[in-house]
Amino acid sequence: MKLWIDDERKAPDDTWAVAKSSAEAIQVLAGKRNIDRSLRQETIIEVLALDHDLGYSEEVPRSYGLTEDYPYPALEYMEHEHIYPRVITVHSSNPWGRKNLLAYCAEHFPESEVLSYVYPHDYDGLSA
Repeated sequence: MKLWIDDERKAPDDTWAVAKSSAEAIQVLAGKRNIDRSLRQETIIEVLALDHDLGYSEEVPRSYGLTEDYPYPALEYMEHEHIYPRVITVHSSNPWGRKNLLAYCAEHFPESEVLSYVYPHDYDGLSA
């Protein structure tokens, strides 16, 4: 499975599962995890592609009823469930967000290959 987490950009092709928020990503991952458990197999994520800024969400209300969403809850879920992607790519255009995500992923997923990508050019090799 390849999982694309981004609220604005389209996945490179239709071989990717897509989540536009951290909550959607957790739903996708939990669904995959439940299927894999029923089949008694390990959950494998070949490629996890991340944007840092996932827009606003009403899931965690703040003063205006909205809060910014980031992929960290999905990453925490993966770590808790022992789901370790083989490759993690970060394609955020936010330089601080990119730096923070790369550092977080390198620390929490040391066995994953963590790469900084430029959308859409670097994804050509990960299609199909």
